Amino acid sequence: AGRADAQRWPERAARLRAAGQVAADRHLAQRQGSEDRILMETPRQGRAEDYTEVQVPTDLPVGQIHRARITGIQAPCLTATPLP
Repeated sequence: AGRADAQRWPERAARLRAAGQVAADRHLAQRQGSEDRILMETPRQGRAEDYTEVQVPTDLPVGQIHRARITGIQAPCLTATPLP
């Protein structure tokens, strides 16, 4: 039984990776159009409140929280436009 189980691991791992990718894609798609607060880690990349990576088109001060509208997906990140 142990050997048969070991032979199924790669198949099971592939199914789990595929299911994880579907869930990640769904999460990103559901965020489009929403407004969020982004903690900037670099001038153009930060994290949303749920820790999703977000990229912005203009430099923002690092270490500060900025409001932004989620505008798209650039997997595995979201893209956003800063709000005033």
